[in-house]
Amino acid sequence: MNLYHLRYFVTLAKVGNYSLAAKILSITQPSLTLAIKSLEEELGIVLFEKIGRHNELTEYGRIFLSSVEISLSVLDSGIDSIKAVRDGFDLIRIGHLRTLGLDFIPSLIRHYDNRGLSFSFFSGTTDQLVTMLEKRQVDLIFSSLPKKEGIHSMRIKEEDFVLIVPTDHPLAMYDEISLFETSGYEYVYFSKESGLHDAIDGIFKALDLRVKVKYEILEDDVISAFVAHGFGIAVVPLTEGLGNFNVKIIRIKDEIPKREIYCSYLEGYYKSPPFHAFLSSIKELGNL
Repeated sequence: MNLYHLRYFVTLAKVGNYSLAAKILSITQPSLTLAIKSLEEELGIVLFEKIGRHNELTEYGRIFLSSVEISLSVLDSGIDSIKAVRDGFDLIRIGHLRTLGLDFIPSLIRHYDNRGLSFSFFSGTTDQLVTMLEKRQVDLIFSSLPKKEGIHSMRIKEEDFVLIVPTDHPLAMYDEISLFETSGYEYVYFSKESGLHDAIDGIFKALDLRVKVKYEILEDDVISAFVAHGFGIAVVPLTEGLGNFNVKIIRIKDEIPKREIYCSYLEGYYKSPPFHAFLSSIKELGNL
């Protein structure tokens, strides 16, 4: 049994005539007859039965056809993928923090437009993105992961932390503030599932400052929405999406670290030339 025999079998099953199938396949009719007979002998079954002038699949033949078509479809898809990579086309699966999808990721792709690549995108928290990367569900991620064994990371951008408050909040009169002045107010805080939880915890610990946490939420946008509706105040990264919410954005006077964003990918796996070219483009965009 070989691939040619399987393709001959599928063609004959579709047209039901040896002479027409041989013509479609550009082979002689005796060669087709021999190939089908060889398949039947190897399988120990009869694949076709002659009904009038037509060759119909037997019950065994119909069962076999279903499996063969699936197998050939998977094989052909794999061949097409390999040819696409060979010819300079590639699919890159990108995982990213949701807020980066508002401006940074579109700008990155626009910068690399028309260079023989197609893309698919997935958003999530840093932990979710790292898990997807380790399972090879994505090819690279943009997150707050600085370093992890088996993963190569390069810093691509920084974001300031700011304080956001409702527009009618007593602190809304300030354009700049020290976090010490916020200790009497209730906070909307990042939950422990978010990579930002530890980062903001570190800011307050470095200042030796304790705050009242009223609500814990996973996503940046939801925190901003809660603040906009008067549920408290929050320290968040200064992202493009903050302007979409009815909050007052206040600069922080204190010396605090910035949020660092990294591009990360698995080490030790084959990466196509287009993938390496895309990485170079990322470095150019980030001025690295």
